Amino acid sequence: MKTSATPVTTSGIEADPARNAGRGSSVLATATGLQHEAATEGFDWDGTAPVLAKIEEELAELREAMTQGPDRVRDEFGDLLFVLVNLARHLRLDPAEALDQANAKFRRRYQCVLRGRAHWQTLQGADRLQAMEALWQQAKREER
Repeated sequence: MKTSATPVTTSGIEADPARNAGRGSSVLATATGLQHEAATEGFDWDGTAPVLAKIEEELAELREAMTQGPDRVRDEFGDLLFVLVNLARHLRLDPAEALDQANAKFRRRYQCVLRGRAHWQTLQGADRLQAMEALWQQAKREER
């Protein structure tokens, strides 16, 4: 089961979340609908184990594509997203809702990193990233 979804892009962390929200939700809904339709006809995996194996296969193909150019990368990335949406369907999750929750979690944690700017703003390279990662991990611990 392979197809390519239209990529959804934003201009970065500060992008207006409403700008692409409808499109992102619609492409996820389209992928879910296509997969549901195929499953209705019996074209589906039996459980999550084969879906997880397919994710590993698609990830390997993406890694290979990264040495071959942007068109191939886009194609394989779309395939990986499509299979991830299929996993969400098998887990009875709404992929748009799960991604929205992940976005919110990133925002919360990244705000903690930004609040700790005094700890890393004068550092360079690996030291800067290490200090930022420490704040990220602290934010994760505080959420639990």
